[in-house]
Amino acid sequence: MNVVQDTKVDFDWAGRAAVSYLESDSVAVIRRRENSLAWLPVFLREADDAPFVKVDGDWIPVDGLLGFLRYEKSRTKKFYDTAKGKLVNA
Repeated sequence: MNVVQDTKVDFDWAGRAAVSYLESDSVAVIRRRENSLAWLPVFLREADDAPFVKVDGDWIPVDGLLGFLRYEKSRTKKFYDTAKGKLVNA
């Protein structure tokens, strides 16, 4: 008697195992050309909580970013709600 077990493996279009990323409460501060700064949202890989950023559609480990300086906590943005006539948190 042959027994077949059901095993579910998620694959993306390129045949690699699917990987999930979770949004963190931090941004990576990067020094760009001509000493300008950029802030990129940091995501944590679900499997091991390793920090990544998304650049041009590719997931890059923060350790591999050229010009990486530090992490900063994200700040809440405030927007003016014209219907209510006051600032609201985003």
